[in-house]
Amino acid sequence: TFFISKYLTFFILSFCQLIAFYGLAFVVGGLKNGWGDLTTSFWSHFLTAFGIQLLSLQAIYALVLLELYLTFLNVLAVLMAAVASPILIPLLLQLISYVWKNQLLYSLDFQGNMTIAWVNMPDHYWPTTVVVSLLVIVVCLSLAFLSFKKRDL
Repeated sequence: TFFISKYLTFFILSFCQLIAFYGLAFVVGGLKNGWGDLTTSFWSHFLTAFGIQLLSLQAIYALVLLELYLTFLNVLAVLMAAVASPILIPLLLQLISYVWKNQLLYSLDFQGNMTIAWVNMPDHYWPTTVVVSLLVIVVCLSLAFLSFKKRDL
């Protein structure tokens, strides 16, 4: 229950963080530029972007959590979250994509997916990104949980 409660706490906090971010952005934007007309296509696009950003954030956290439970090095986990996720992993994926063209590589760029979530991408891009993110979350959390169970805390 300790492991699950830690993950659920982060999930709830990141969900609330995105709600607060978008809530503040809507209020400030509405006060500054007017409220405009919120159509159903806006809400559909908003929910897609919100979901992609939440799943991408969870996938990054799952990777960091896996590294943390495998090595128990807090500094390495912080470096992975602060440097590897936004800089090194996208750079490595870009270099690999020059040699091997594959759509799944772009779905593994979780930081990039959070950045371009508002961009109109092809219809096949977002479902692939959701599936890849969920697979990374499940695999990394499962491996982290197995490592956690084997450790003596």
